[in-house]
Amino acid sequence: MNTNLGPFVRSLRKEKKLTLKELSDISNVSFAQIGKIERRETHPSRTTIMKIARAISYDQNKLLELAGYTPIKVKTLSDLIDPELRYQTIIKYDRTCQLCGAKAPTREIELTLINPKETENITLENLIVLCNYCNNVRDKRIKEQGIENDYLLKLYK
Repeated sequence: MNTNLGPFVRSLRKEKKLTLKELSDISNVSFAQIGKIERRETHPSRTTIMKIARAISYDQNKLLELAGYTPIKVKTLSDLIDPELRYQTIIKYDRTCQLCGAKAPTREIELTLINPKETENITLENLIVLCNYCNNVRDKRIKEQGIENDYLLKLYK
């Protein structure tokens, strides 16, 4: 077990100005578990590390390596989006999160699908810009409440 993982996670969390509770809510990892990780009382699973990395917008593979795990290569939405389409989408939404109004570079932004089920339909009309925080909260709500209750999907139909 790498003893640097806990303090590193704590520093990333504080850098993002998140409390343990906020990180817990965003990552779907319990408050107690994150506290134990930060205090070096437990060694988290690969899944837990990946959830935390996504929640704090940090490279999953770097955090996995720091924890002593072999990095993985996961195809992400970013891998599927043509660079020209990415550029057009960012320009269309003026580098601004469409939920909270945060703007890059103040907040990290990312592209996401308005309808996450349409991964074969990656077009300018099906892409939107969200900050990492709003995107993580949206993903969590979709998992808990179902896609049919998604605010963005209803708004952009």
